[in-house]
Amino acid sequence: TASSTSVRFNTGTSTGTSTPEIGTSTPLFDSFYPPVSVSMSILPQEAPVGGSVALTWLSQNATSCTASDGWDGVRPTLGAARIEPLQFSLNFVITCQGPGGIASTSALVVVGGEQ
Repeated sequence: TASSTSVRFNTGTSTGTSTPEIGTSTPLFDSFYPPVSVSMSILPQEAPVGGSVALTWLSQNATSCTASDGWDGVRPTLGAARIEPLQFSLNFVITCQGPGGIASTSALVVVGGEQ
């Protein structure tokens, strides 16, 4: 009888101590790595051939950003760029990443006078 009581006590103790540890580690992990987000605007959204556009972007919780499609290269996590001269419609994409993940957005400029 004494040995079965001892077994029940040990089982109850190990289960009780492991559950709180798992519960407390999950919220701490999530709070260290908030999700990455990025937004971008383009002005004007329509431009003549040979014209220019201004791009501005802002990311949150990102450590680096990369431009692709209508422009290329490593970009700061917050910035602005002027693209000229425009020859045809372009889609500008920016992708930012950080410990919490990756986010991407795009902006389209329509260039007038296209056939």
